[in-house]
Amino acid sequence: MDKKSKSDGRIEYQILKPFRLAKRWVLLNEKTIRLHPRQASFLLLNGKIGKPVTQPTKAEVK
Repeated sequence: MDKKSKSDGRIEYQILKPFRLAKRWVLLNEKTIRLHPRQASFLLLNGKIGKPVTQPTKAEVK
């Protein structure tokens, strides 16, 4: 990932059901999508996306 994508405030969410976002279908085969928290709130309430995906820390990996 580049610095811009890390610092833009978007969080990665798991896709649970297909939905339209910005005139485009987001399908299950994409697995995850990066969204701003404001974009994600309505999709979370409707069950279209799951809770944010977290990367395991070094302590969890050991």
